[in-house]
Amino acid sequence: MLEIKKVIFITGLLILSCTSQNILEGRITKLESIDLNGLKSVDIIFFENQFEQHEFYVDKNNRLEDINIDFTYSHIKSHMLDGEKVEIVFEIKNSKKIIKSFKFLDHSH
Repeated sequence: MLEIKKVIFITGLLILSCTSQNILEGRITKLESIDLNGLKSVDIIFFENQFEQHEFYVDKNNRLEDINIDFTYSHIKSHMLDGEKVEIVFEIKNSKKIIKSFKFLDHSH
């Protein structure tokens, strides 16, 4: 019985260590889009903060429009062109940074 508890505990630790959640603030430098039923949707956000550059991938099951209906490609691009700061909450899956949450810091939607 004790061995089973050890295996369950170690398995749980491995699962938690494989996925982590992080938060970064910075500016969007470039967007890549995909076509969803004739509408452009953000697929990849290229992002920089004062320390480094990052690529964030949009989860196919949790598009930015699902997080907030205002987060269309053109809306996000306009904020990018204005140089507004954003906060991205992400987790790492298969060595990719997957967006879990996204918001503009200079104003609210």
